[in-house]
Amino acid sequence: MPRFVPALMALARVLLTEGADTRRAKQLIETASSINPENVVVLLLLAQLLRLGSIEVEKDFLRAKALYEKILTCLPNEPEILIGLSWILMEGDSKVQKDFIRAHQLLQRAFKLDSLITAYPLAYLLT
Repeated sequence: MPRFVPALMALARVLLTEGADTRRAKQLIETASSINPENVVVLLLLAQLLRLGSIEVEKDFLRAKALYEKILTCLPNEPEILIGLSWILMEGDSKVQKDFIRAHQLLQRAFKLDSLITAYPLAYLLT
């Protein structure tokens, strides 16, 4: 297995794009994360995979939330991060309590930064 983070990420993206083997993609991303635990690109892809889940990868809102929070400290004005975290807070599960007030605050910040990509999650929250 390669130990070079860009190679691991490229392989993981190919697997995710093709929908071929999300479990293997998660393993590659986890390896990249262990090599470089501060790499926000790696953390974001892992957070997204854990938030969305798949047939092969179970959703893990608690871990995804922690990853989004970590990334948010580095990139506080990145709409994609604000939106990802807001989805977790809107959906919640047995380990992550729903928090519509914070989700709304995050989406308002994201909307000020990029109103186009924020429109759908904001409409979802308001319905």
